[in-house]
Amino acid sequence: MTTRDHKFEINYIFRNDPMAEVVDATEETLPQHEAVRLLLEKHHGEIADPSGVPSRDAKPEDILHFAQANQITDVRVTKVHIDPRSDTPGHYKQP
Repeated sequence: MTTRDHKFEINYIFRNDPMAEVVDATEETLPQHEAVRLLLEKHHGEIADPSGVPSRDAKPEDILHFAQANQITDVRVTKVHIDPRSDTPGHYKQP
């Protein structure tokens, strides 16, 4: 496998619109605040004050608070399990 062995689906609300993003990661887990950092990077141009984005070493609660203040809410991270015999995620397959 490549260095990006794990996939995660991030579901969230941005400006009252439900959205989803699938991301690759090297770690087996993706903490919520790290997922929020990815979303802040994705929506950087749409944030009211992008200069106020917390640094990478900021406390998780500061990152979450900044995201909520910029209308990124209800962030849920789910690991996507890939069948090693195919590239299709298991939750897309019919029984």
